[in-house]
Amino acid sequence: MQTVTPLFGVNLANVPIINLRQEFQHCRRLFGNDEFRDGMSGHQGEALSTDYGAYVTPAALQTHVVQRSVMGIESYLPFAVVHEAGLRKVLTRETFERASNPFSFGGKSTVANYYHRLPALVAPECSLRAYDAKLYETTNAFYREIRNPPFHGHEIQNDDRGAATHSVMEYIASLYAWIDRWCPPSDLWKKSREEESTAPTSAQSEGGRVTLHLRIPTLRDP
Repeated sequence: MQTVTPLFGVNLANVPIINLRQEFQHCRRLFGNDEFRDGMSGHQGEALSTDYGAYVTPAALQTHVVQRSVMGIESYLPFAVVHEAGLRKVLTRETFERASNPFSFGGKSTVANYYHRLPALVAPECSLRAYDAKLYETTNAFYREIRNPPFHGHEIQNDDRGAATHSVMEYIASLYAWIDRWCPPSDLWKKSREEESTAPTSAQSEGGRVTLHLRIPTLRDP
C-alpha cells in the first residue's frame, strides 16, 4: 500500500479535549485578575506572558485568547454530543457524522448547526435555543459581530485593561455551563449510565472551569 506523504510534511491531530478547557480556565482566571489587567494597561513594551505563550502587545494577547476560546468551545461541543449520546444509548452513525461536520445539517447558520441542531440529537431540550433563548440570541450576535473577524485579519483594539476580552470569556464560560448541564464533566470517564457514580478521578465544573485527571478520547468512529 502506498504511503501518503502529508503536504510539507505537516502532520495534524486533534487537540486533547480536556486541554482546551484547562487553557480556557487559565486565561479566564488571568483576565478576571485585576493585577494582571493593570499590567496590560501599563504595558511598556515588555512581552505579556501566560502559561501558554508570550505576546508583544495586549491586542495580540487578547485576540489570540479569543481565537483559542472560540476554537475550544467549538471543539468541545461536538465531543460532548457524541459522548453524551453514547451514555444515553442514542448514539448513531448520523450523530457521529453530524458532530464531525455540523455543517452537514445544511443551511448557512453556524449557530443553528452547532448550538441548536447538533445538541438536539442528544435530546431536544439540550439545544441552546430550547435551554436559554436569550443566550442563544447573544450567541447569534457574537458570531455575527465578533467570532469571525479575529480569524480573518482583525484584532481586538482599545481594550486597555482587557475588560471587553474578559466579558467574552465570561460569555463563553456560560456556554460551557450550558453544556455541563446535559454532559457533566464528572461523567466524562463513563462508558454508560449504568456505571457507578464514583470514579477513580476527580472533576469540578464551574462556568467553563473543569479539573479532570484522566485521558479524554477525541472524536472517533463509534
